[in-house]
Amino acid sequence: LLWGARTIEQAVRAGQGTVPAGSITDIPRFADRGATLCACGTHITPDWIIRQIDRMSDLKMNYLSLELRIKSDKYPATTSFSYYTKDEVKAIVEHGREVGVRVVPLLNAPGHTGTILGNFPQYQVSDDSGKKSPNHLNFIDPAAQQFYFDLIDEYMDTFGSTEWHMGADEFFFKQGPGEFKKYLAQIRSHYGDQSMTFDAAFNDFINKVNAHVKSRGGTLRVWNDGIADISRIAIDKDVIIEYWGKGESSKKDANRGLPVKDLVDAGYTVVNASSALYYYRDQPSSYVMQVKGLEGVYGTWTMNSFYQNNGYTVPDASIRGGKVSIWQGGHGKVTDHEAEAWVTEGLRYGAQMFWNAKTPKADGNVEAFKARIKALGEPSTYVDPTRDTLAPGQYTIALSDGRALSVSGTTPTAGTASDNWELAATPDGYYQIRSVNANRCLAVYSEETPNSETHVSTTPGHPAVAYACADTSQEFTP
Repeated sequence: LLWGARTIEQAVRAGQGTVPAGSITDIPRFADRGATLCACGTHITPDWIIRQIDRMSDLKMNYLSLELRIKSDKYPATTSFSYYTKDEVKAIVEHGREVGVRVVPLLNAPGHTGTILGNFPQYQVSDDSGKKSPNHLNFIDPAAQQFYFDLIDEYMDTFGSTEWHMGADEFFFKQGPGEFKKYLAQIRSHYGDQSMTFDAAFNDFINKVNAHVKSRGGTLRVWNDGIADISRIAIDKDVIIEYWGKGESSKKDANRGLPVKDLVDAGYTVVNASSALYYYRDQPSSYVMQVKGLEGVYGTWTMNSFYQNNGYTVPDASIRGGKVSIWQGGHGKVTDHEAEAWVTEGLRYGAQMFWNAKTPKADGNVEAFKARIKALGEPSTYVDPTRDTLAPGQYTIALSDGRALSVSGTTPTAGTASDNWELAATPDGYYQIRSVNANRCLAVYSEETPNSETHVSTTPGHPAVAYACADTSQEFTP
């Protein structure tokens, strides 16, 4: 009923208020029509996330993998990085439920764990130099496993989800297997088998996570590139594999992952999470949709376009669906408003392909499809975040005690009503707030912050500073 209502609303918008009489049959070809959103590099506002959920619902997309940190009760030290309160997460999930989009928690393990393991060296792997790595969970250590299981329980309870995404990708993101020979020796000692392989132990950990998730009545999802060998220990067949590519690393021995044909032949169900439909908030980017837009995928990317599938056609029965992915990289360069504008075409192309695996017959080329996108516009509930709410100009900013905001050195302080602030609109719909007297701008900046890429504090309540003003005419382009 919900998706039928969405179809009618789109028809009304495209028809400028009228809908032709008649009947239609509109059935999705794939179960999962989704997106990945990484709110994991810096803080994305809950309002932004909810707007994307509304856009997804309008496009009849039904599944969002949401990677973020929750303010943990059991392990408060995991939230030294950007995090969300449980109430914020519950509100996001509930909104998704109301509009037909299920929100699934994603928390990486055993790689990409830097944002949760920074304060837990006892659970980290040491490389051959003896250096502890917060980006590597010691997945053979029962205590480290329990640490991750506890987080699974806390996150799944907060999300109210029966699904869990553990990532399981890019364990060797910056260091290749050749730099973990001592860890391999530990693995073999742990299993009491000198022929034990890293991949077999890695798969065994995935299966342990799967058993834990299933004990809660849940379903496990993983990325594909960590699954490099299933000959000795195969991952369980009920694990859903989201296939995006081969992994990314400067280390030649780190780019791994079995071809999609091998996984399908072994009986696994896959989701086409192709990196061709990736957005990465950084430059330069090699992702086709981000760099070339619709022109890079229209008429060429299909639901059978898996990374290096070399002409192999994956049967529909083995494809659970597809995903568009929005990752954070150079988040000091790309604002949320810019990212929201970027993903507009990609969400719509993905939604079209995930629903019926083909573009509309009436659209003979990419320009016609773009015209269709423009005609449909945004859902009726959508509020443009870049709308002007204040006219640019000079203002007095009142504090709670009635005095005016001023600047003393680099510190905002209480002053007099003569201390004016100039609001200048930026190209992407924000405001720069500049002290007219001090010629410095308000910022939330810290030299000592977990987010060393941007020096933007993500801690709620962090005091503002008066910092050197940036050039507001700058725009970031992919």
